[in-house]
Amino acid sequence: MGNTWGDDALTFEVTAAGKSAVIRKKPQRYTRNVPATVVIPPEGEHEIPFDLGDGTWNLGDARALCEELDAQLRAIYDSGDTSEVKQQGVWKGVLRTA
Repeated sequence: MGNTWGDDALTFEVTAAGKSAVIRKKPQRYTRNVPATVVIPPEGEHEIPFDLGDGTWNLGDARALCEELDAQLRAIYDSGDTSEVKQQGVWKGVLRTA
């Protein structure tokens, strides 16, 4: 988080009442991007704190879905397939919470 690649990597999907919507970070302007990685050992974990109400997320249609009693929230992390990912030799893929 905090750079062009990181802001695009984490999204959320809200599902309720037979509908779904995606929550993304609002676009930000950065004067420079500094790649950063986190090493997670086998069986390890890494937590990313977030606050969907802090004004930095574009809730759009998801706002109404979040208020439904049967609403479910899923986090999606996608490292992307950019030249930087390849140059830095980082893991490439998509992770989804249950």
